Order: sequence, then C-alpha cells, then structure tokens
Amino acid sequence: MTYSILLDRFCKHGHLDEALQLLKEMQKRKIEPNIIIDNILIQGMFIAGKLEVAKELFSKLYMDGK
Repeated sequence: MTYSILLDRFCKHGHLDEALQLLKEMQKRKIEPNIIIDNILIQGMFIAGKLEVAKELFSKLYMDGK
C-alpha cells in the first residue's frame, strides 16, 4: 500500500523520474507491482505526455498477462 501512495503522489506532482526509480527499486526487491500501481504509473505518464513510456508500461502488462 505504501508504494502505491508514494507512486500516486510522485505522478500527481510531476515527479515521474522518481516514480520510475521507485518502480525499479520495487523490482530489485522482488516486489511485483499490482494492477493499481500499474494503472497509477500508466495514467501519470499519459497525463504528463510521456506516451512512449505509458505505452511500454501497458505493453509489459499485456505481455505479463495482467
């Protein structure tokens, strides 16, 4: 739950690099993001105009079967 709150705040305040860094840290610790976290990140990237990043995140979801 803490990760989703942090990611939500990072995205809503335009700190997208920090959000992506936190995602990498989660993956490094073997913490798989859930659908809520995935949605927060995709929406944050989309709103910020980082469409390629949003598309990559969405494609990863699709490939992972989520």
